[in-house]
Amino acid sequence: MLIKFPLLPVGRMVLNKNPINYFAEVEQVAFGTGPIVSQKISRTNDYKQAGELYRSFEKWQRDDLILNLVTELKKCNPDIQARMVENFTKSDPEYGRRVQEGLRQ
Repeated sequence: MLIKFPLLPVGRMVLNKNPINYFAEVEQVAFGTGPIVSQKISRTNDYKQAGELYRSFEKWQRDDLILNLVTELKKCNPDIQARMVENFTKSDPEYGRRVQEGLRQ
């Protein structure tokens, strides 16, 4: 089955001079790729991939990850630490528990 999408005019880029305002003329063009609408899909699990990646690591890799996260999160406000622990726990219960334990030390 062949699916055809309508062509939408998005503008024209002419490369005939160096940009005067680099941000306005180059950087914004690179980030403006979301030409119609951005929507959240109905079936999504925002934590599945992170949990699978964590579980795929060797023990020493998980230990290093936890150490690095705890070291940096100790510099953050408690509310940020709590939100991060919540995200890690949703990814993998052990992941969140280990970070939380590290922050308590």
